[in-house]
Amino acid sequence: EARYRRARDLDQLRFRAPSAFNEVIRRLADEYGATLVDVEDRLAEADGGVIGAGMMLEHLHPTLGGYALMTDAFSEALGASARAGAEYALTPAYTQLDSLAGDLRIRRLMGGWPFQPLGTENRALDTLRLRTEPERLARELIDQEGLWERHTRRLMQWHNERRQTAEIARTGLALAQAFPFDHQAPFIAASALAQAGQREEALRWAERSSDVRPSAASELLIGNLLLDQGAIDDAIPRLQAAINIGGDSEEPLFRLGTALVFAGDFERAGPVLNRLLVLNPGHEGGRELLKAISG
Repeated sequence: EARYRRARDLDQLRFRAPSAFNEVIRRLADEYGATLVDVEDRLAEADGGVIGAGMMLEHLHPTLGGYALMTDAFSEALGASARAGAEYALTPAYTQLDSLAGDLRIRRLMGGWPFQPLGTENRALDTLRLRTEPERLARELIDQEGLWERHTRRLMQWHNERRQTAEIARTGLALAQAFPFDHQAPFIAASALAQAGQREEALRWAERSSDVRPSAASELLIGNLLLDQGAIDDAIPRLQAAINIGGDSEEPLFRLGTALVFAGDFERAGPVLNRLLVLNPGHEGGRELLKAISG
């Protein structure tokens, strides 16, 4: 470890902060009573004593794990009770496209000076074979600025065509966090999370979608999630809102009728179930519920 630090300090290409820089930071923090967050020691400890490939992509940029650890370190210094880095890892705002594009950028960076002899032509990506649609999207992304949103939505569509629920949710969350006033991305993420059985997280993002712009679909999803949790009183107004926004249709009518029966409100449940049977006289669940409360 000591030799590594000595080699770093003697490096003529000062990409990595030498020990003298860090000592100045430590001295000034002590002199002025500032809180020192020793990220260097945290990264080194997590990487076996010497900061390497586990925490850094190359000379400067942390890996995702490195960023999460840094988030933990600053969160703890600020006195936060939750482990923010762990939360970051559980709800990532990055996608497969981001990871692939980041890898390609690092390859391109290290294919030229100062990582290669001065004057060497950078051909780091010339022989790269792009086998999948995400890889092709990533290559386009690093070659032309301003494509992130469009390509991320294309990636989500690609995952959706393959019914890759986890990746649909991940991509939707990335878009939702990047564009907080977009109601579609959090709804898509919530739907995927619900399919994956992550119902609490699904509810959070469905409510986020509804807060931005309520829709029949978002209200129905929230109502269904609440009903599944047994929160009947909370589910009823959401299911009613789905009908108010989108009009009568089978699923919200049946789910609202079910919730009202569970709540013991047969007086309101009857008309709702009758409206369902007008739409679909053969709806078995609706007929059974209506029979049960009429008997």
